[in-house]
Amino acid sequence: MNSIPNEVNNVIVLKGIEANILDFNGNIDYDGEMFQNLDFVMAGFHYPLIESTDIYKNTQAMLNVIKNPIVSIISHPDNPKYPVDFDEVARAAYENNVALEFNSGSVLARPGSDIKCIDMLKSVEKFVGYISLGSDAHFCSRVGDLDYCESIIRKMNFNKEMVLNNSVNKVVNFFKYKKIKN
Repeated sequence: MNSIPNEVNNVIVLKGIEANILDFNGNIDYDGEMFQNLDFVMAGFHYPLIESTDIYKNTQAMLNVIKNPIVSIISHPDNPKYPVDFDEVARAAYENNVALEFNSGSVLARPGSDIKCIDMLKSVEKFVGYISLGSDAHFCSRVGDLDYCESIIRKMNFNKEMVLNNSVNKVVNFFKYKKIKN
């Protein structure tokens, strides 16, 4: 990661990873040394690394991950295979300065996510937290495709101040606060 510049053609380059939630205690797959040169860490449920059981256990696992000081963003918490109590998750995310990801790829990859995304957004608004928009692109032509996210945010009249990554300064300040580098 040290070889990646912090800026390219006047564009700030942030270095991060998406970690896997490994268990219901909220452990993620990481090596402490690996995180020394990162600006942010996202974490989320990924099958088959952890089996979904029930809303209570899934919520407890996510709450434990949110309390991990190196985690900045919870990735695709709207996954219907891993139901969570969005009010509990949004409250904990707010209290721990963690954003919840809202990505356009969820509706393509995870049927049923469209309804879960809206539920999540309502909870984030209720607790005045942050969302992080993403494309969750698994193919180069989808990188930066936020059309779905933007259309839902418009339809809901979602408070744009709660969108973490609609401002370079907001993102940079958020990650400085969550600084994980030594």
